Amino acid sequence: MRFALLNIIKRDHRAPSRHPWRWCVFVLVDALIRAMPVRGRRAGTLVVLVNRLGDAIVSLPLVRELQAHYGSQGPFLVLGDESWRCLSDNLYADIPTFFIDEGRYTRSLRYRLAVGYRVRTMRFERAVCFMHHRLEMRDDALVYVSGATDTIVSSLPFGHLRWYPWLFDHYLGRMSRIVEPGPPYLGAGEQLPPPGCDHPRRVPHVLERQRAFAAALGLELVHRHRPVRGARGRTVLLNFGAKDPARQWPIAEWAALAVRIAELGFEPCFVGGPAERGRLGEVRDAIRATSPAESGFRTLVGDTSFGELIELFAGAACYIGPDTGTSHLAVHLGTPTVTILLRPAEPEEGDRFGDFFPYPDGYLTSPYRPVCTTKAEFRRSGPRTTVRDAVLHAFVGLMRETR
Repeated sequence: MRFALLNIIKRDHRAPSRHPWRWCVFVLVDALIRAMPVRGRRAGTLVVLVNRLGDAIVSLPLVRELQAHYGSQGPFLVLGDESWRCLSDNLYADIPTFFIDEGRYTRSLRYRLAVGYRVRTMRFERAVCFMHHRLEMRDDALVYVSGATDTIVSSLPFGHLRWYPWLFDHYLGRMSRIVEPGPPYLGAGEQLPPPGCDHPRRVPHVLERQRAFAAALGLELVHRHRPVRGARGRTVLLNFGAKDPARQWPIAEWAALAVRIAELGFEPCFVGGPAERGRLGEVRDAIRATSPAESGFRTLVGDTSFGELIELFAGAACYIGPDTGTSHLAVHLGTPTVTILLRPAEPEEGDRFGDFFPYPDGYLTSPYRPVCTTKAEFRRSGPRTTVRDAVLHAFVGLMRETR
């Protein structure tokens, strides 16, 4: 009842609407699943990681550390989102995984019941969620419905800025332990621009937060960058896709960049998943408008398996893309990488610039260049844009470093 009343009287002014009323039913359903009697002794550890591809790649060292520490105490399972199932037979091949559709979990009562029942009947003794950015009715709810006696989650550094903070409070208040993975912001003297950027990193990097989380559990987490070493060809991978439309650079700019890269003697290759397939025609039209000759350009959008994509990354001359999971894959594999990063025009509360990209200074052992720009400049296309020249300059610098 209290939860339903809050939906009437306590809506945050930034929220697009009150939370869906079905969530009131979901809260009741979660409580019933949690209270459901299940026969058998609780054992093992559930790690909830229903985030995206990039989060799974960045979190792999911590997941391995948790597996090494808790794996001998019973079953060990990582609960992930379908978006990174593609990692299950490569990066996560030696880690038991189980995947759900996180979108359906927050929308469909029938699907939520099925997932909740399955998680509850696994009888885990311990459930852990270390991600510091989570969504309403998702991560914490899964930890809760597991029925584990030991429920350990990270605190939310900017919980007061969420659209529905009481939803988080409802589940966090039912956890056995909340770990503080560092302060929301760095100290004033630590808020410095990362190398190659003109905007300060105001928050700890995700690797630093994960080390703090591990330390709170008595674990020593050491992040080491172990890229794939090998010969690299002349192919330059261009990832023009991003789930968030705000991170999608204009197609005309990608086409113009590809033409310039081809003029330097490299082979531009556009990569992406099924979501980008519908924009291939737009890419080809933009290339024709920029350069009459289409030869020398490749497109591998939705046409390769993830294993083949890994092989392609391992031998590419360079990768260029926005702040997405694919960019984290490129860094993980050691592909020389240029990322196009969006920063606020002015400092603002909740500014999370730098919590994933760029990586902390001294971590990467492979060539990397960030290009930092404002959203207004990022959206600009044509002769007056500065982003394209900055990306090309970063690319040329990387090629000089690696040749």
